[in-house]
Amino acid sequence: MDRIRYEPVLSRASIDWNGARGYVQDTFLAINTELYDMQVYACGSEDMIHSARLALTSQGLAPDAFFSDAFVASS
Repeated sequence: MDRIRYEPVLSRASIDWNGARGYVQDTFLAINTELYDMQVYACGSEDMIHSARLALTSQGLAPDAFFSDAFVASS
């Protein structure tokens, strides 16, 4: 379990937020440069999931190592 890391990232942070800001995939890529042996579990809007998958796989994450659950609006 020592390989699990939690890093909160807010895309719309208030001025008093001291943590990471922006897109979570950008923060992830700034921290992790070696993606070949990782698995990513992501949840969020469909746009965020699509953007994250594209960004991470283009930087070396294996496509079958990206797992996601997109939030979709119900009718």
